[in-house]
Amino acid sequence: MKIAFSPSVYEHSAFLIDKSPWEVSRDANLLFKGHAKAYELYNHTPIVVGVDIYNLEAEAYGCIVKNPDGNGIPAITKPIIKSIDEAMKIKAFKPLRDGRIKMVIETGERLAKEFPDADVRIPVSGPFSIAINLMGFGNLLESIAYMPDKVCDFLKQLAINQVPFCRAIVDAGLDVAFFESAAAPPLLSPKYFNEVELPALKYAIEQVSEVVGHPVPCIIGGDTEPILDDILSTGTGYIICP
Repeated sequence: MKIAFSPSVYEHSAFLIDKSPWEVSRDANLLFKGHAKAYELYNHTPIVVGVDIYNLEAEAYGCIVKNPDGNGIPAITKPIIKSIDEAMKIKAFKPLRDGRIKMVIETGERLAKEFPDADVRIPVSGPFSIAINLMGFGNLLESIAYMPDKVCDFLKQLAINQVPFCRAIVDAGLDVAFFESAAAPPLLSPKYFNEVELPALKYAIEQVSEVVGHPVPCIIGGDTEPILDDILSTGTGYIICP
């Protein structure tokens, strides 16, 4: 059996051009230079454009990404939603207006033009990973324990809101890399993965696959063995072994 090896380059792109991850994550020219240098060195596939890839959507919703100084990875440290009832009122972001999404897509276009044989993809987060940034770990997990139905609805809305983002990516001639590692055990139990996360995740993957015109890999790191059947039920053909 052939086992796929797909190296990922994110903050390492900053190292290659002697810049900090923060600098590269905020500057379109540096983002291009870092990923271009990485591709010239490694010829890896795909090129996933970004540094702090799980922050894009949450920042577009209004979260603040902190400069960690030095070579730390930029992070969201303060949630903006205090309760699941507040979460239910969330408004969709505009992918070509809010946050850094437009910059990342435009950088992807530059990379695709510079390297026409490369598979250039824009990172898209799954609903649970976005919710973690918006609400914080403790708040979201407590809401799952006491109000799972509301959280399920919230995750579904976040999944719906990802569709215009994916359309903007496809309109730019690029492809999607779909990430949802925050939902893996042991952070989220297999029971709650099945009951709360899976409906929204399946919807997201179905919609994203329809927009891009092919099944998208669902990249979930962590202990995936207990949720293997649920992951496969989404239609993905990509599994990260625990």
